Amino acid sequence: MPAEATGEPLKKDGEYDIMRKQRWDANVTAIRWNQKMLATMRREGVTSSVVEAVLQEADAYFYDRATDHWIAVKRMVYKGAERDVCVPYDITGGMPDPVSIHPKKAGERERYIRSGRWIPYERGF
Repeated sequence: MPAEATGEPLKKDGEYDIMRKQRWDANVTAIRWNQKMLATMRREGVTSSVVEAVLQEADAYFYDRATDHWIAVKRMVYKGAERDVCVPYDITGGMPDPVSIHPKKAGERERYIRSGRWIPYERGF
């Protein structure tokens, strides 16, 4: 829920306000598939069900300050090994618009959080 709707003060003085970014409505089940993502999926041998699982059943959600994307991360078997799978996405027309899919190395998620690059948030789309 946006800060404006909750009455919470907006962040000032250079702090990035992720509350102002448009979020995905949790009731929306449709995913916007762009041509670049479809090409990435074909090249990497990933099915749409894997991307959907990460987006809809993620273990954690983040905002990436460096790329200005939302990030869904799910621990799952990916290409024969269990690892954190990351799907960066934007919101277009109220629907998630996946940008890419890739596995994360052990400890990479924690490093991004500690550095302040990834800002964790509850899934309150």
